[in-house]
Amino acid sequence: MKKIVLVITLVCLLAPLYARAVKRPLIEIGPKSNLYIGDNVRIGFGAEILLSPMRGLSLRTEVVELAFGADLFMEDNTVFSLNYGSSIDGLIYIPMRSVLPYVHAGMGFRLMEDWTQLSIRAGMGFNYPVQRNIDVFLEPGLIIFLNDIGPYDDTDVVFRLSFGGRFPILK
Repeated sequence: MKKIVLVITLVCLLAPLYARAVKRPLIEIGPKSNLYIGDNVRIGFGAEILLSPMRGLSLRTEVVELAFGADLFMEDNTVFSLNYGSSIDGLIYIPMRSVLPYVHAGMGFRLMEDWTQLSIRAGMGFNYPVQRNIDVFLEPGLIIFLNDIGPYDDTDVVFRLSFGGRFPILK
């Protein structure tokens, strides 16, 4: 049993050395769909932009999203946001051969007339190259919303599942 554990440990330690970090395009655009599950369920369709300044690291911002479903702060069931607040995530890629997994973490904020919202996001994702210039991704994660609404302070945790594609704009 000790030999099996030792072999598995060696394989886990040596596998990343065999894989090489993939060079990402400098700028990518990614249309995607999101499923939000929290107190309410929402579905969103949007786009993101990724900037990869160095190998193994990307910075991401959400550009646009059209979300359907119940929202905690809006009476209307449909929400359109054009970079509604500022958000930025860091993606750190884990070197592997065929599938490119990554972990992500970031934060964002919204400043409205009578309330402020801070969000902290984290999770992991998987890029899978379909063709030379097309990647498909699946990304589960958690979003923690810290809300300041008048005299009420509220914290919400939302599970987000994102699916989409990424296309290079500038290599």
